[in-house]
Amino acid sequence: MVSKAYLLERPPPPFKAKRFMDQRVVPLLIDAAGAVEGRLEELAVAARRAPLCSFGLAVAVGFVLKRLFEGAGAKR
Repeated sequence: MVSKAYLLERPPPPFKAKRFMDQRVVPLLIDAAGAVEGRLEELAVAARRAPLCSFGLAVAVGFVLKRLFEGAGAKR
């Protein structure tokens, strides 16, 4: 059985690094993910209007990402 003293004990505060991550970094990443999701939704709507343009944009983005990751792999 758990004693009253254990239940009334105050837990130690989190480390400063964890508090920084929880209060600054995680919300920033969530906001960035939401912004990316919004842009993807806008692109999906635009793709319904101009599918060829959207396809060209997707190919261009894929090409740029491929070049970036190939360059990063060569530096290792």
